Amino acid sequence: MISHRRKTSGFTLIELLVVIAIIAVLIALLLPAVQSAREAARRAQCTNNLKQFGLALHNYEEALGCLPFGKGGDYMSVLPAAPVYARWSAHSQILGFLEQKPLYDAINFSLPPETPNAGSMGMGMGMMAAYQDPNRENSTVCRIAISAFLCPSDAATAPSDWPGGNNYMNNDGNWLSDACETYPPMIGASGLPRGPFYNRSCVRLAGVTDGLSNTAFASEKKRGMGTYDKRSDMVMI
Repeated sequence: MISHRRKTSGFTLIELLVVIAIIAVLIALLLPAVQSAREAARRAQCTNNLKQFGLALHNYEEALGCLPFGKGGDYMSVLPAAPVYARWSAHSQILGFLEQKPLYDAINFSLPPETPNAGSMGMGMGMMAAYQDPNRENSTVCRIAISAFLCPSDAATAPSDWPGGNNYMNNDGNWLSDACETYPPMIGASGLPRGPFYNRSCVRLAGVTDGLSNTAFASEKKRGMGTYDKRSDMVMI
């Protein structure tokens, strides 16, 4: 009696290697496109953040009569231990116009904000050391990460003790407002402020004489990481 063996079918090793090679080539071709699409989505989100930031500034001005200050006053007269740089920013003022009203209401504006350690400028010169309120009144609110202030394209990881961050800086002109901590205005040669947001400013939209379409209210920046970096820290040396 003659037996018939069933012929088995399957991939040979060479065929399997060819298939794997083809898949690898396809992945190599598709990966840049996928990464490009992801980055385009991140950039769109960042652009939308800036748009919402601008709308919040406009709504603030309409409600209160002027744009928020670039930086508020210091608290050294009520808290001698508070550093001069522990001040509230324009970002804190527009929270209520960015669907963050509960967070705004939770801030105790009678005390300064807590600040992270900005690290060292190098050469042994300290730069804005960490500050904490006496009873940690603003500890929680100052460490909340707000997505509207973060650009997804910046992959920086904040220090573990400071999860908050900010990728958007207001336009305070062509000089640092920090250069005149004691005096409210940042004055140019003409006697007029050089930017719409400066030390204790209160600028109306009608006062932007260059035209709103020609004036930047905010721009992107890299997040600080607690160590001095010329790309993220507003320092002139």
